Amino acid sequence: MANTIVQKDSPVDPRWKDMYRLGGMAAAASVALIVLGVVAYILWPYSPNAVSTADVYAQVLADRIGALMGMDLLYMIGNLTAIPLVLAMYVALHKVNESYALIAMVTGVMALLLLLAARPIVEVTAFADRYGVAATEAERNILLAAGEPLLALFTGTSYYVSYFLGTLSLLIYAFLMLEGKIFRKATAWVGIVTNAVAFGMFIPVIGLPLAFLSLAGLVIWDIQIARRFFQLARMASSARGIA
Repeated sequence: MANTIVQKDSPVDPRWKDMYRLGGMAAAASVALIVLGVVAYILWPYSPNAVSTADVYAQVLADRIGALMGMDLLYMIGNLTAIPLVLAMYVALHKVNESYALIAMVTGVMALLLLLAARPIVEVTAFADRYGVAATEAERNILLAAGEPLLALFTGTSYYVSYFLGTLSLLIYAFLMLEGKIFRKATAWVGIVTNAVAFGMFIPVIGLPLAFLSLAGLVIWDIQIARRFFQLARMASSARGIA
């Protein structure tokens, strides 16, 4: 009887305590990685398709850490650590509208995994190492030719599909926040505005500035989400204890 009363009155499900906590940790990690990513971008500007393949290889050989930062290593790590966040958002919001929550979760996970195909960092680094010890000009030319299509992947189809699906997923979650009672309306509106601005990345000329502008909103949103998920984890623990 006690278990029935707790589940009826509580806005959270005690069974998902660990998922709420993981969601909060993932949102907090996202804040840290966005800030570090912006700093890394300033110190080590983005290199794929911005400089020649030979220059990318030279940077890998001269400054391995800087080259990895320039190839969006932190961006890739951020996408992997965001997987628990996408799942936790589904857990928290599926009762608002399970169909849209499921769409948001699937598209979100697809977006995160698609970015792996668009960031062949290990392969480029391996080719650069082989380029550095190549004995002949012909071998170096082969490695340069092999590296060009890999670098093209950084801004290829997988990248743009990943960005679109990821932004769409977060926008759906933001609207579900607005309809539900788990998150504050202010949190929902920050998510809606932030991801609407992020979609501006596909607008010619001003797309990149809009994408960078959306990062500020994403930091604020992730802080709000992290705070709420940690609250939900504590509430779920208390509910389980009472039950």
